[in-house]
Amino acid sequence: MMKTTSFAALLPLLFGVSQLAHSQAVDQKPGVVGVFGTPYRIGIRNPLQIRVTKAYYDVTPLDNLNVSDVLLRTEKVLVVELDVQNASERDLDFRYSALGVYVVDAGGETKAWQRVIKLQADGAKGDNLRMTLRPAQRVACAVSVRVSAAGEATKLMIERGGEPTAPIVRYDLVGKAAPVEKIF
Repeated sequence: MMKTTSFAALLPLLFGVSQLAHSQAVDQKPGVVGVFGTPYRIGIRNPLQIRVTKAYYDVTPLDNLNVSDVLLRTEKVLVVELDVQNASERDLDFRYSALGVYVVDAGGETKAWQRVIKLQADGAKGDNLRMTLRPAQRVACAVSVRVSAAGEATKLMIERGGEPTAPIVRYDLVGKAAPVEKIF
């Protein structure tokens, strides 16, 4: 006698597999949990070494000359300062697309970076970053991400731009980003 299976019993198998495959592809990439001040290597083909030094909130965009960067009163900017070093044996073109920086805000929404700028030796903010990094050369830079003014961002994720399958570094931001120091 042949055993039969109802269509209703097959539904979880039919839909569960595709939902599982979809959620695994979307939910989490391979990577490590990062700690501020610790260097991590990101990228495979063109590796960089990154070290997040600090994070803070501000109400002034990094490039405040750009009209498109005017913040709404419901927004603030999370600024992440980091050192980036060429971990390759050849020169690398380093610019805004070299890093993928994403932040999960208090509402659970993932936001992408807005600007990558060079930090000057005196701590002043310089121009949008685009330069050639020689092997082992390091540059201090800052990345800005617009987030909701309400609450604090919960997670920071950094990946090597242009290498979507490379592992990423995830940082827990709860209690780690300094609050806004100035008001509108």
